[in-house]
Amino acid sequence: MKFKPRQYEIEAKQLPAAGEPADEFVDWMHETGLADMATSERDESLCIQSPHGDMLARPNDWVIKYEDGVFAVCPPDLFDKYFEVSES
Repeated sequence: MKFKPRQYEIEAKQLPAAGEPADEFVDWMHETGLADMATSERDESLCIQSPHGDMLARPNDWVIKYEDGVFAVCPPDLFDKYFEVSES
């Protein structure tokens, strides 16, 4: 059997590279309700709590908010493979 993903839209923001300004990313976190996170000052990563357990977002990873409000982390290569800009 073969399967393909259902069509849905997400919100997403890329975690800036280490040393890059993160103001826009932080604003997005507040706007989307991503309050359950902790920062690591050593490498600028984020630990995001989700129903599936803690996820570590590293610089350049994408943080995704699904339609049901659940957050996830996706590395850039997989994000580019599975997602494209929505026209809506």
